[in-house]
Amino acid sequence: MKNVRRFLLPAAVIVVLVLTGCPTAPEPVEDPPPEEVAPEDIPVTEQEEARSLRDTIRRYELDQYAVEEFTEAEEYYEEAEALMEEDPEAATESYIAAIALYEQVVRVGFGELIDALKAEIAEVRAEAEGIRADVAARSEFEQGVEAYDQAEQLEMEASWEPAYHGFQRSLEFFQDSYGIAREKRDRADDAMARAQEVRERTEREVLEMEDELEEELEED
Repeated sequence: MKNVRRFLLPAAVIVVLVLTGCPTAPEPVEDPPPEEVAPEDIPVTEQEEARSLRDTIRRYELDQYAVEEFTEAEEYYEEAEALMEEDPEAATESYIAAIALYEQVVRVGFGELIDALKAEIAEVRAEAEGIRADVAARSEFEQGVEAYDQAEQLEMEASWEPAYHGFQRSLEFFQDSYGIAREKRDRADDAMARAQEVRERTEREVLEMEDELEEELEED
């Protein structure tokens, strides 16, 4: 019995040491997810910028307002496209030259479009004010004023395309205000005309009744 105890005691100690002393396998460490890059943080290449300006010019037909600058910009652009594979550095320089000229075209072209819009807005706004659209269609008229002020601020910041669309919205609001006020004015005029017609008809009927009464009195 003593021999058994002598055997079991060391064995138990060994088991305890094994269970408490052996380190567990380390848990795998996952790599952190890649950091997302916001779209505005992604750099735009000269090629992409040149293409974007070029697309804008074509979409709004701005080249007609600065023909020479656009023609020269196209030459630089085509040169850059041809050099892109064999000499990227030289291509970048040509893209930069094209961008500077495209920006001139955009500035001049949108300037012409915006000036034309402003003239049309001034005319429509004056007509709207002439029939008191600022009262009869207050909401639309005030939205036209607000859109105009915002567009002017964008124009000062050289945000040409947003400014152009802002002036377009302003024009639409003033046109809406004029249409609403004109409709109200026409309804009011129609009502007054009908009232005048009823009044005149009533006056005629009264006169006819007076004439009939006089005739009856004369007969008596």
